[in-house]
Parts: sequence; structure tokens; C-alpha cells
Amino acid sequence: MFIVENRGSPIVDAYEKTIRASEIAPGTMKTVKLINGEKVLLVNTEGKFHGMGAICGHFEWDLSDGRVQGKKVVCAGHGAIWDLETGKAQFDEPTTDEPLYDIAEEDGFLWVRKRAAEAVASQKADTRPQAV
Repeated sequence: MFIVENRGSPIVDAYEKTIRASEIAPGTMKTVKLINGEKVLLVNTEGKFHGMGAICGHFEWDLSDGRVQGKKVVCAGHGAIWDLETGKAQFDEPTTDEPLYDIAEEDGFLWVRKRAAEAVASQKADTRPQAV
């Protein structure tokens, strides 16, 4: 886990600089800790970076100990699955959805900010197939 700091950047102030993009190969993930203490899971799916809450609500496992399956993350603890595009959890027992984070890449680094609740709600509500 990496603790990051924000020292000012051309990216909007709401973003925090985290780690180098090259530290997360396609199909892998890593947890970072933001200044406010939030733990964020950074995931590289075929060169696209995703961000969501990093701790499983079921038994508080660090999701980076699990595995990436396409655009989903599987918890190493009990196999709960989260969708990287919605944060929605799939599991036999009640567990919480994970918050989503916007990711920007600049000068080789990944910058993270918590996604606005309105954007997440509309994304979850829009179940139409996406054009490819």
C-alpha cells in the first residue's frame, strides 16, 4: 500500500497523485491510501484504469489480494465480486457496493478523485447496452 500526497498539479485540485501507471500491469491491481485515509483499489484492465473502494465490506479483506476477471474484481476472502464500472457487489450474503473513483493519467502517474454520487447513480440506473 502506498500513502500519497497532493503537491499541486495541472490536474483539477480534487485529484490526488498516486503511483506510476507502470506499477500496475494489465490484469493486475494495487491498493493506495489517500491523504484522507481512504483506501482505493487501482485496477488495470487491458490498459484502462479503474478505481473503487479497496476493502471488502463482508470481512474487510483488501481487494488487491484477490484477482481481476475482465471488468470485475473477485475478493480473495469469500469470492464476492464487484463490477469495476458500477461498484455493485455480487455475493450470496449481504455486502456493500464499493464507491467509485475517477482516474486520470498524467506524466506517467495515476491521479484519483472520488466520483460524484450523482454520476454513480446515473451510471447504475442506465442499463442500456453500451455501443462498442
